[in-house]
Amino acid sequence: MNRKYLVILLTVAFVIGAFGNAFAVSSYLSSFSSTYPASTSDSFSCSLCHTSVPSRNPYGAAYGSGHNFSAIANLDSDGDGATNLAEINAGTNPGDPASKPTPPPPAACSSFTYSAWSACQSNNTQTRTVATKLPAGCTGNPPAAQLTQACTYVPPVSACTSFTYSAWNACQSNNTQTRTVASSMPAGCTGGSPLLTQICNYVPPVNACTSFTYSAWGACQSNSTQTRTVASSSPTGCTGGNPVVSQACTYVPPVTPPTGAMPLPTSEEKFSYDAVADPVVSNDPEQAKPIGVGPIATGGNTIDLKVNIGPFEKPATVSFFLYAPAIDSEDLYYLDRNYEVKKLSDTVGEIERESLSSNAVAQRGDDRNSSSKKFRRLSFWKTNVTGVNEQLYKGAFPPGYYALVLVVKSDDNDEDYYSWTTHFTVAKDRNGDDHND
Repeated sequence: MNRKYLVILLTVAFVIGAFGNAFAVSSYLSSFSSTYPASTSDSFSCSLCHTSVPSRNPYGAAYGSGHNFSAIANLDSDGDGATNLAEINAGTNPGDPASKPTPPPPAACSSFTYSAWSACQSNNTQTRTVATKLPAGCTGNPPAAQLTQACTYVPPVSACTSFTYSAWNACQSNNTQTRTVASSMPAGCTGGSPLLTQICNYVPPVNACTSFTYSAWGACQSNSTQTRTVASSSPTGCTGGNPVVSQACTYVPPVTPPTGAMPLPTSEEKFSYDAVADPVVSNDPEQAKPIGVGPIATGGNTIDLKVNIGPFEKPATVSFFLYAPAIDSEDLYYLDRNYEVKKLSDTVGEIERESLSSNAVAQRGDDRNSSSKKFRRLSFWKTNVTGVNEQLYKGAFPPGYYALVLVVKSDDNDEDYYSWTTHFTVAKDRNGDDHND
């Protein structure tokens, strides 16, 4: 066989084969159309059974096993969850898993069953939930009014488990005494078993005393109280009552008398010491601390100003001065014979005005010396005394620095003197209030 003849034969065979294949596909589509006349088979063409000719898709492979479209209608050849028939009716390809019918939306629920109603809440409503819905797989919920209804709320009550009580009352003639419940726990509880009664020994009442006579008050003690005793009471034969046998007082610590008297000054002698609460008495001027300022000396917040000095071996003159720059930094204060606090500047000014009156200079000669002597006399607190033991002030001072000076001199000599100086500070507290420190 020559080459030309072989080429002709092969060409004829190819044409016949191609015609036979085309004939087969066309007949399969005709069979598909007759089986499913309502389908749109034209939209499938060869892709109904083939991925690419001659390769078959899963639906084509299933059809090829028996060439019967009806026999494979209920299969899911492409495994996409829809039967072949469902896909053909939906117009999707039963051989392509990527092509599948859109599932229909679920039906709306038409009937419901419910849980029991819940307990009534504090807003006077109670609720329930949907237990089941019909038809199966449906969607939607019943109206909200079906899930809520009005009710009457009754607050829960808990029994009381613990109690606090009033004091037991007096024992009664039936040998019992009672008390009441002051509070109970937990909050809002009721009931419980409080213990409100107990047995006691009844003692018949005795006539109570209504008036008293007393002894004199005793000395004030270090706890700032003094006491007295009941001398008699009435009516006769009475007991009890409310006698007043104690009262508050101001305690003054006893001062140990010095052994001997303090000599009067023979020169100018000045002493200074830190603030002390109570005066220190000594016949030695160097050891004496005659000014005490009370609690402020030891960190308290009040002032209790006392002076205790002497006895002197002879009568003396005593002056008391106060320097308070927080009040007036340009002046000095002194205590006069009437216990009035005065400014030195006022006194000096008064003396100077008097010294400049008509004929005053001519009559007095050395006016400056005369004025000085008069000023000294005016600033005296006490004269012709052999000692001082007094409380001058108790309370508070304005914030600031204070210096206190006590001066003692002989009645016979104005030039020689003792002076004792102490000081303290009153500070403001952190809130800006006055605070003695």
